[in-house]
Amino acid sequence: MTMPNHLAGGAVFTGFFATILFGLNILSSPAMLITTLVASVLPDCDHTRSPIGKLMYPVSKFLNRRFGHRTITHSLPALIGLTLLVSFIEKTYFGSYRVSVVFCLAYWSHLLFDMCTLQGVPLLYPFMKNPFVLIGNPDARIRVGDYRREAMAFSVFLAWGVSLYSLGLFQNGFWTTYNRVFGTLEHLHSEFRRSTDLLLVDYVYLEGTSEISGAGYCIESSPSKAALLQIPSPEGGGREGAGVGEWLLLESNKLTIKKVFPTHTGQRLDIRHVDFTNITTDSLNCLIFDKTILSLDVQANQSFQVTEANGFPKTVTSFEGKYLNAAPVLSFPQGSLPNTSLSSPEGTYPDRSHLPQIELLQQKIAIHRREQATELKSWEATQSKITQLHRQYAATEDPLQRQSLHAQIRELEAVKPPKFDYTQIEELQNQIRKIEKEAAMRNEAKRQALELKRQQEESEIRELRFTGIVRYVLLQS
Repeated sequence: MTMPNHLAGGAVFTGFFATILFGLNILSSPAMLITTLVASVLPDCDHTRSPIGKLMYPVSKFLNRRFGHRTITHSLPALIGLTLLVSFIEKTYFGSYRVSVVFCLAYWSHLLFDMCTLQGVPLLYPFMKNPFVLIGNPDARIRVGDYRREAMAFSVFLAWGVSLYSLGLFQNGFWTTYNRVFGTLEHLHSEFRRSTDLLLVDYVYLEGTSEISGAGYCIESSPSKAALLQIPSPEGGGREGAGVGEWLLLESNKLTIKKVFPTHTGQRLDIRHVDFTNITTDSLNCLIFDKTILSLDVQANQSFQVTEANGFPKTVTSFEGKYLNAAPVLSFPQGSLPNTSLSSPEGTYPDRSHLPQIELLQQKIAIHRREQATELKSWEATQSKITQLHRQYAATEDPLQRQSLHAQIRELEAVKPPKFDYTQIEELQNQIRKIEKEAAMRNEAKRQALELKRQQEESEIRELRFTGIVRYVLLQS
């Protein structure tokens, strides 16, 4: 078979079976297409006059002299060995087997088409040199120089390739095209399981009597349900107010699904799983902020308040949510903090046990002061009496009476003024001040202890701790 037929047939054959068996599109990258074309004519490198043989002349000359044409390069051992070599190189440097699969199919297409010629190919060479053919009747096989049959084969390959391209099998793949034809949630799930990249789904469903259409990225799928992240539809369709990142659940038991059309985007679907244990409210809110949350499961060490997108807070001890359009806000319930320290009487009343002792000391001081006042009053009365006697002495002329008055004055003047001892009062006052200071210190220590206890209780109550898992979506190209 000539080189144009090998190129055309190899491209169509490889493209068809690559998309059916492996979901690969040989037109998706230059490397895939070049590999297909090179591998489809590579077995002819053992012929020095073939185009590929001329490009590889030293190799083709050696192979032709050593083995001859249609021998070692047209065998299964060569196919297997070269495929393993390409696979090793690709896996080592690129981490995949996409090119090696295309290489194997394209190389096999050359052997397959050569089996339709009169000479056939020795597939088991060098173990067996018997040729293998696909058509038993030699007259039906293609002969060298039979340009009519070569042209017919080329026309068949060309028509086959055009039909596959027009049907979208090259661009979308066989199974994607097959699933798009049916357009059900079950076929979407089949495509989702096979897909290695992110699927863009164009949907049409009925909501009442209204037909709703739009597009969204498929994040989760089952035979009866699909979870999509909506994007603006090119036709402006979709639900009113729906924006990028809003979830849409397509469920066959709730909606009438008319069509779902999957398309491969080439983007990477990355779903992150984050486990967290005993973290604070701020840490959790920062963790889930501005995330496209697929699911959130949270438990706390006490009741907490969660405010979802509807703006209505509720108090719970655990929270579970899926497909959240906005991250919920978690906080401590307002007005639920008990003030145990201030509510207990023993926590508010100061210690007054020292007051009776102070009162007794004050009474002793009062007694001392009354005694001093009495002595002072008596001495003042004596002084007043002396003054009165002096007036009488000056006013009388009777010698006997003057002598008597003089004797009384001398007797009263002999009375000494009282001398007060303030030491006892000062000692009593010092004792009072000491008792009051000790009492004040005890009350301050008690107040500080109660304040510390209150702070500890408040800290224990306000320190919310969360444990759980969050799954969120990252869309990466």
